[in-house]
Amino acid sequence: MTTLLLVTAAAVLGTSAPASADPADDFLRTLRGHCGKAYAGQLVNPQPADSAMLGQALVMHVRECGDTVRVPFHVGANRSRTWVFTRTAKGARLKHDHRHEDGSEDRVTQYGGDAVAGARTHTASHLEFAADSFTAAMLPTARTNVWTVEVTNRRFSYQLRRDGTDRRFRVDFDLTKPVTPPPAPWGASSAQTRTDALTLWKQGGSAFGVFVPSERAPNATDANGQRLPALYTEQGAQALAANPLLDYLFLNLEGQYDLNAVRNMVAGLAKQPAAARPTLLVRIPTIEAAGVDSTRARVKAVLAAGANGVVIPHVRSAAEAKVAVSFFKDAGANVWTRANAKGTVVAMLMIEDPGAVAELDAMAAVPGYSLLSCGIGSLTQAMGGREKAAEAEAACQRVRDVGVKAGMPSMMTANGNTLRDRITRGYQGLLLMGATAQTDSLIRVGRAAVGR
Repeated sequence: MTTLLLVTAAAVLGTSAPASADPADDFLRTLRGHCGKAYAGQLVNPQPADSAMLGQALVMHVRECGDTVRVPFHVGANRSRTWVFTRTAKGARLKHDHRHEDGSEDRVTQYGGDAVAGARTHTASHLEFAADSFTAAMLPTARTNVWTVEVTNRRFSYQLRRDGTDRRFRVDFDLTKPVTPPPAPWGASSAQTRTDALTLWKQGGSAFGVFVPSERAPNATDANGQRLPALYTEQGAQALAANPLLDYLFLNLEGQYDLNAVRNMVAGLAKQPAAARPTLLVRIPTIEAAGVDSTRARVKAVLAAGANGVVIPHVRSAAEAKVAVSFFKDAGANVWTRANAKGTVVAMLMIEDPGAVAELDAMAAVPGYSLLSCGIGSLTQAMGGREKAAEAEAACQRVRDVGVKAGMPSMMTANGNTLRDRITRGYQGLLLMGATAQTDSLIRVGRAAVGR
């Protein structure tokens, strides 16, 4: 039977991500920051009960980083143990998933407990999980167990304390020296795959994605009081890529073009196997603001950096749509269209102005691009604000309908109030914004609605 381990965990945030209202969010974000990486560990002050681990290679692997973060703990050739961290309404939860080699559950499994917000030990760098009623009922001797996990810039520490006894357990992992990731834990697939957005659109399906969140604190300023630009890192991209619910990532650089941000995103996505990466779409500044030559150069640079597609906003006319398409041709991009089913690059044009709506049919007739989409926020504002919201929605629906007739899916932003309606209206690219737990929940709803 699997050796029973009861331990506590704490994490120190090593990024510049903004602090959350509940430290549990920062704690989980820190774990996701190590996604895909594995580290070697060693026992600290082992007790006789730990003798089976002595002399064994101890490796932790931050393997799954979506709504739930799963960290397999390998002891030599034994791949039975996985630490499972999830966000709860009151804090965070730690469970221990123990499996036999055939994948079936061990008799002793799913024990653990919750860390509750407000406790002295509940911080972004330290969470303690007290044994829950399930654990106490299954293992009465473990009813006073407390688990602690600590993640500093240099160390991940997993510990056990059994109050009222001398039982202690601790294993530390060196985070400065990643090792080769081990095989999948027992009961898990050896390969992680996803159907990315481009593949889904080729199949006529619906894809769900998110705006890539900036890792800079909102309204952060420099020493002179100047507002700092958005921050996108390789580590942040790696964490997003590890979320299997995301079919695509939408990197919005319309307000401030930053090629290094694209490079960071591509580098982070590359930490996942090619078959497990979401489609990366990059929105660049408008042709009107940047000029034709600059926009042409940016399309080429973004694609050369490794992005899967480029989004050109505020395309104002059929003539400008032709110019936009020429950028992709000049870049030598193999653009996916109805006439080129083997294309590998997404070219997306956005209609966000009343004048463009008036030329919608002519714009849709321009060959050579993949998606024709409507920017509901900008279009509503351009048409006169909230009082014209219904008219803007109708215009966007027409953009979708005309685009689909021309063989192009249409993307649209969505939230908890609009997601089901957007799906019913036939939008095949659902773009969400918000905290991971919120967007993950919406994507699950959306997937169920489209039969995924």
